[in-house]
Amino acid sequence: MECFNKVDIRDNEENTIISSNQVALNEGRLILLGDFPVLLSHGVRVNATGFLEDGFVDFSGTVSLSVENQINLTDIVLGEKMDRRNFLKVKAPFEGILLMGYEMVNGKKTLLTDEPVRIRDVSVGGIGFYFGKSLIKKQKILLELDSIREGFVAEAVVLRKERIRHEILKYRYGCRFLSLDNVQQSVLCKYVFKTQLEGRRKTPGLYDDDEYEVDSAETDN
Repeated sequence: MECFNKVDIRDNEENTIISSNQVALNEGRLILLGDFPVLLSHGVRVNATGFLEDGFVDFSGTVSLSVENQINLTDIVLGEKMDRRNFLKVKAPFEGILLMGYEMVNGKKTLLTDEPVRIRDVSVGGIGFYFGKSLIKKQKILLELDSIREGFVAEAVVLRKERIRHEILKYRYGCRFLSLDNVQQSVLCKYVFKTQLEGRRKTPGLYDDDEYEVDSAETDN
């Protein structure tokens, strides 16, 4: 077993209750050091995520020691390693919310808040979506993506903008995620991995590139 750079221990509702970036292995024991606000019961089995340079692993372990500055886990059972480099873009036909962004109207910059957008695809590194308003390129935006996980909010930068032939959804955008923390990356990886495994089929006529034809004359304006 590789030694993790960081370990998060979760409760039954998948919330992180303990986090440590001081992790060591000693004769099959996983030792976490830090200043822990929660003490775990001896012998209880917990679920956790271990973070590596190139991915993460979900695992379970039994608490053999839990004090204010140290937690020991034994009987470690590892799940499948999720390698960030292997996650491709997946189709993701769901609705999100543009919490904050700016459009340009008649040469004037206007703030947009709480605007619905239609997500097209998601990867660990970025997201594509359809939207009826003309966002300014290279700006930072804030997106709420409850279909990935309730309350999931991510910052992104608008890299690509294409005009499409659709009455309501007039533009297609491509964005890169910014400053994702380990938890956000883990949530995204799990969503993409799950979607890849399910082999989700496209819903006919929904967010389909054949329907939303790009008007090449107005690409990247």
